[in-house]
Amino acid sequence: MHQGSSPAPRDVVDVGLAALIATLFGVEALRAFLTGVYALNVLTTGLNVSVVAVLLLLAPVVHMLGLGRVAPARLVPPIAILLAGFRLLLLVPWPLALHVLFSGLATATYLVFVVPFLAGALRLAGGAGGVASGIGFALAADLALRILGASTDPGATLWSAAYLAPLTLVFLLVAFRVPLPREPMTSRGPPLRAVTLGLGLGGFLALATTALLYPWFLARWTGQSPGPFGPSVLLGFAAGAYVARAGLGPPARAARWNAVLLAALAVFAIDLALVGTDVLPVSALLAAAASVVGLERLLGSATRSGMSARDMGLALTIASAVLLLAVLAFVFTLTYAYVPAPAVWKGHAPVVLLLIAVAFLGPALAAGKRGTGVAPSSLGRRSAAVVAAVVLTLGAVGIALTPSVAPVAPGTDVLRVMTFNVHQGFGADGLLDVSRIADVVRLASPDVLALQESDTVRLTNGGVDLVGYLSASLGYHVAYGPPTREQTYGVAVLSRLPIVTWSYALLTSAGDQRALVHATLQSAFGSIHVIAVHLGLRQADRDVQVSEVLAYLDRVAGSRILLGDLNACPSGSCPADIDPPDAVYGRLSAALDDAWVEAGFDPEADSGFTYPSTHPVERIDYIFVSAGVAILRCEVVGPPSRTDASDHLPVLAEVRVS
Repeated sequence: MHQGSSPAPRDVVDVGLAALIATLFGVEALRAFLTGVYALNVLTTGLNVSVVAVLLLLAPVVHMLGLGRVAPARLVPPIAILLAGFRLLLLVPWPLALHVLFSGLATATYLVFVVPFLAGALRLAGGAGGVASGIGFALAADLALRILGASTDPGATLWSAAYLAPLTLVFLLVAFRVPLPREPMTSRGPPLRAVTLGLGLGGFLALATTALLYPWFLARWTGQSPGPFGPSVLLGFAAGAYVARAGLGPPARAARWNAVLLAALAVFAIDLALVGTDVLPVSALLAAAASVVGLERLLGSATRSGMSARDMGLALTIASAVLLLAVLAFVFTLTYAYVPAPAVWKGHAPVVLLLIAVAFLGPALAAGKRGTGVAPSSLGRRSAAVVAAVVLTLGAVGIALTPSVAPVAPGTDVLRVMTFNVHQGFGADGLLDVSRIADVVRLASPDVLALQESDTVRLTNGGVDLVGYLSASLGYHVAYGPPTREQTYGVAVLSRLPIVTWSYALLTSAGDQRALVHATLQSAFGSIHVIAVHLGLRQADRDVQVSEVLAYLDRVAGSRILLGDLNACPSGSCPADIDPPDAVYGRLSAALDDAWVEAGFDPEADSGFTYPSTHPVERIDYIFVSAGVAILRCEVVGPPSRTDASDHLPVLAEVRVS
């Protein structure tokens, strides 16, 4: 049985710093890579050849093909330089294809770096705690930065150079300084140990990537307020990272607490996947802490077995494969209508979440006692406490500075209402940039805004809470719409008028799930009913859905405004349609007034075209109003507003409610 060598306390601190910075770079690159690959497929409304880029996640296999025979001390420094270089390249606003290439290479380089780094660092006494602590603090730091960015990723912006530059210098310094083995690590341990470690590490990476790193997702998945989730998960990661380094006391007591924490993680996974109770923010805190503590147990097991670099290469290859399969499965459950075998994926997101948790919990529970049993040094405890204080302070600053513009109700009887399909946050160029959408909304200044494809804070859009971002930064009350578990692409209503009540209804959908959101607004002139809707791409779906929308409208008394993307043209046939003409527009315009027509335009006028945004050729976005709502004017929002913020142009109308 291998026993860790006795390093200087500073060496283990260096191990933790290297793990922290490398993992922060890796997490930021992975998020950019996954959203970029998804964007390339969104641009073609379905899977295309670009999806094979995700195979870069299997990069650790190079260590099984020969690289594992090179001494860690020779490998780690040059790979660290490559990782830092690729991460810095992501500061440049590349076109989408290059953005995917460089983020993919950065992600692959991180995974390649981890193998010799872990194999060598775990030979140091206390190395498992140092590495696990560093990774936990990296997850906390990444979350703190995104809290500072109001759920957006500051790492994707140029100002992130303010922290990337000094972190890069520190990273390269410690990567060269960590005392790693200078001879090849060729001894082989039991293959089963590497397989078990790989499954556990893969479960950990998948759990972080699909859920724990995105507290806004946890909130929207269950339809809860996002407020408490960010601080809760941040505190959990920081606490878990400190415990991984400082320990929980004598081995027997530590083992009991470890078991309690991992049990809490199991409860969290079941609650998230199947129930969604109000205690989820608390269990998320415990789950985040448990994930890092469980990681230390896994790495401690690897320390005791004395794994070689090739063993670690096998473990990380398995971990990367688990991560890849988990990400693809989770994305497919949310985009089932556009991937092979949709019946296999539809409705099975909870199953994927539970399997991810099992992949981590099984090996973590089987890993045995803490690390090598080496007591942490006082320097290690102090350094962990300092890093915890820094990331928690950064998160607190982010919470304090999060924009929160109070909604101001319009002072006249004229309302500006707008509908905008925001393409899940992706622009016409495929780049994820919600600030461009915010700029369009700010310039148009609607009092009521209906959003389609508002997403619901999913992995595929980088975990960005687009609706919350617009609401907080521009000053709107918000009706979020269906929670993520309903598997829609998001429909929401934002209003400067107070929202008295809101609800959603799922529409019959053979393709991807469509929905409507009904918000009742309070005005000086009585209640106003705003219904936002997004109909399906298939004619058969739209025929059923428009009947359901009309039946719903019949049950609503009073002034009604219907806004949405109908995926249907006034004539019944759009240029790219291959189906027979539909009656969607005809049926709605018979029941309600088309704001565009009421403003004096022909329903087929090309000035009313809204899609695609850069060269519009069809009118599929509409505003309809009932009796008692007068149209003063209506327009398609174009220049000087940006036309590349989404693949649709918004439609804006001024109305007077009597």
